[in-house]
Amino acid sequence: MGRGVGSAGFRDQVVGLGYLWETWTEAEQVVVVYSLVRRLGPIPARFLLNVLTHTTAPDAADLAPAEATANDPDTPPKPGICRLGPLPYHSFMPDLLTVTKGS
Repeated sequence: MGRGVGSAGFRDQVVGLGYLWETWTEAEQVVVVYSLVRRLGPIPARFLLNVLTHTTAPDAADLAPAEATANDPDTPPKPGICRLGPLPYHSFMPDLLTVTKGS
């Protein structure tokens, strides 16, 4: 079979990625998604934006308090969460996600 979306090889890769996904922390999952989304063209990226907007809409009320206090130094972080402080997160992300041949 070819390498199309319907091929068995593609399905096996998706299943394998699902198994890996479960072993990663939430932060690692975000980095993986970010690195993959960066490779998308504008049409698939817009599609994903719409999907995320609609799927997170019911949770918007639950997210608002968390977003409001996300960088508040007086609000203790959840266990296992580390704040980066004044370091701009996006400034080093491209270097972390750069893929070189052979890696």
